[in-house]
This record gives sequence, structure tokens and C-alpha cells, in this order.
Amino acid sequence: MNTKQYHAAPIILFLFLIFPTISFAQTVHVNADGSGDYLSIQAAIDNAVNGDIVIVSPAAYFENINFRGKNITLTSTDPDDPDTVAATIINAGGSGSVVTFANGESTQAVLSGFTITNGYGTVSSLANYIYWGAGIYCENASPTIMDNVIVGNNGPIEMDGDNPENWKVGYGGAIGCIFSDAVITRNIIKANSTMAAGGIFTIAGNAKISNNLIYDNNAQIGGGVVLFGGQLINNTIVNNIADIAGNLYLASERDFALLIVSNNIIANAQSGGGILFIQNSGTGYDNITYNNIWGNNGGDYLEFGNQTGINGNISKDPLFENQSIDNYHLLYDSPCINAGDPDFTPQSWETDFDNQPRVSLLRVDIGAYEFTDLTRPVANAGQNQLFSS
Repeated sequence: MNTKQYHAAPIILFLFLIFPTISFAQTVHVNADGSGDYLSIQAAIDNAVNGDIVIVSPAAYFENINFRGKNITLTSTDPDDPDTVAATIINAGGSGSVVTFANGESTQAVLSGFTITNGYGTVSSLANYIYWGAGIYCENASPTIMDNVIVGNNGPIEMDGDNPENWKVGYGGAIGCIFSDAVITRNIIKANSTMAAGGIFTIAGNAKISNNLIYDNNAQIGGGVVLFGGQLINNTIVNNIADIAGNLYLASERDFALLIVSNNIIANAQSGGGILFIQNSGTGYDNITYNNIWGNNGGDYLEFGNQTGINGNISKDPLFENQSIDNYHLLYDSPCINAGDPDFTPQSWETDFDNQPRVSLLRVDIGAYEFTDLTRPVANAGQNQLFSS
């Protein structure tokens, strides 16, 4: 007998005895027609371990899903293909949050390439009448949320009587984050509604919200985004609706994370004005830099002075290619091109909404898109015309 083999056998056995639960990351498939490893997304999550990849085939999955503290990648078959994202749907049926991260998940927990819809929200630890994150709920967790379409989620607005304990109010129609350093990037967030923040609400923590399109959301306060701390960088936030702060509601407070709002297009709020900034203590206006804030119904700046011409902020028509069909690419003569923070350096993972390099010229552009094709022709079909048979 080979002496080396003889001595190796008990060593291997000993390793298995002291590490009996060793498992290795794997890739599994979810398919609603039964051809994959699982029929439901939650079943795949429940059987996953950290590092696993769960690939979901196009179909409508009527379920609420919870990552249950697992740092896994949950993805459609092709997050970069809009048709695949549109066809891979997680539908909560009007109950609870569509997706929940509430067990310490890190940025290694990835949600990518889905249409997230028909959520209602989850009661948080802060108050039993506030329903957070109709689409996606994060509490004490910091996932990566990227390349999704978050649409048609509707949090409650029930405030009968004077006792808040009898109310039901929603915070964060698309996404609600509490004590979270989530990375939220390259998502379309549209047509969501709730009481506060039709799009995204974050409080405490240092969430980074970047390179998203946030439009056509509706709330009583903060139609697009409500931020109590965190980073809002290189987003296009337009055409949102609210009674107060149509596009963006900001609050700074010493107990929250540093508030940074930079390189965003904040334009064309249908009502409620562009930005409301409540400065309690800590962060000052100097952290609102290099944004294009323009054309908001109700005024561009509420409750604080006009910042146009200060700290790189401008107020000019951003010149989208075709906002009527939700095309928010920049025309070649847009004032947003080469107008962002000259000291901006993208993260290693960071690209623009089209997954192109975040800086294409001398400095970053304002908004979710970089302008990369200086020779691209721009079609002009003339005035709108009506035809009848």
C-alpha cells in the first residue's frame, strides 16, 4: 500500500467530521412550466446557500419572496434584455411587499432583471401603521437592486380619524429602505403610488441610488424620492406627482447618514414642485451639487433658496430625445452633457443606465445616461398630426 495514501484517508475523514456542513455554491433554475429545478422562486431561495445563483425563466410568478438573510444572486435569464425583464414578473397580488430583505443581507444579495409589481407594503419595526416598500422592502439589510422594472406597486393611504394607530400609510411605493446601505442602480421605477415617496424612500443608513429612471410616480409627499440621508447620484427624476415635493423631498439630520444629491436631472414635476429640502441640522445646501432642476410645476426649489448657478446646479431644458415615449436619452446639444461634478469618479462596478461607461467625455454627464454618440442623427418628424380613416 502507498504510505501517503494510507495517511491521507484518515485526514480526509477527519475534515469531513469537523466540517460536516460544507457546501459549494451552485446555479439552479426556476421555471413555471416544471422544466427547471424549482417551480417557484421562494422554493429556490429556501434551498439556496450563500453564493448560489438562482436563474428564473420568463413567466409570471404570483408570490411574495423573501431572501431570508441569504447572499445569493436572483436573476432573470438576461437582465440586459428589456423584453426578458418585461416577461419575468414577480406579482404580489396586492398583498405584502413583492420582495423582502430584512435579515442582514449584504450587497452580495443581488436582485436583477425582473418586473416587480402589485405590492402593498410591510409593517416595519418603526410603527405598526406604516407599510414600507410596496415593491421592495429593506430593513437592516443592504442588497444590490439592479436592472429591474418596478411598476404598479401601491401602498395604502388610509388616515381616517385622529389616531395614527388606526391608520394605514405607505412609505416607498417602489422601494422602502430603513437602516440600509443598499445599492439601487439602473432600474426603471415608474407608476407606483403611496402616501410618502411614490418611488423610493430611505431613512437612516447610506443607501446609494444611482443611474435610475424614476418617473410617473404618485404620492401625497415626495412623488419621486424621499431621502433622510444617503446618496442620490446620476438619476433622471421626472414627471412625478405629489401635493408636496413633486419630484424630491430631502431632509438632513445629524442622526442620519450624510445626504448627497449630485448629477441628477430633476425636472417636469406635474405638481408639488421640484425639491423640498428640510434642513434640521448637519448637512447643508453644499451637498446639492451639479443637478439640473428645471420646469417643475409649483417651482423648482421649495422652502430654501434657488440654487441655480451655485455649486454647479443649473436650470435648463435637459433636451430629452423623446419624453413622450419615455426616451430620456440626451440630445447632442443637451446642457447636461459634460456638466456633472468634475471630481466624480465612478465605482468599479458603475455604468450608466445603458450599461455604458459612466464617464465618456471629460467629465460625467448629468442624469442617468451618458451621451456617447456625437454623430448620431436626430430625427425630426415635424408637428404632431392626426390621421383618420
